[in-house]
Amino acid sequence: EMIRVLKPGGYFIYADLVYPGWMAGIGKTVAGNRAGFPTTEALDLLLARRRLTNIHRSVSLVHYETICQNLIM
Repeated sequence: EMIRVLKPGGYFIYADLVYPGWMAGIGKTVAGNRAGFPTTEALDLLLARRRLTNIHRSVSLVHYETICQNLIM
């Protein structure tokens, strides 16, 4: 929803804890749809599909942060 309302030229700033793929799979099995388990791969795919231009990206084992700009006018 945040990306949908982002104005052309606007910035999208995101930071979250991420999980390795195997751990996210276990979490989804245990918690179902009651909790989100984002992975680095899923977040990268989301941003690429929305065609946001990456300005800053920092990823560690459990942390993901990015600043992107919507350059589509």
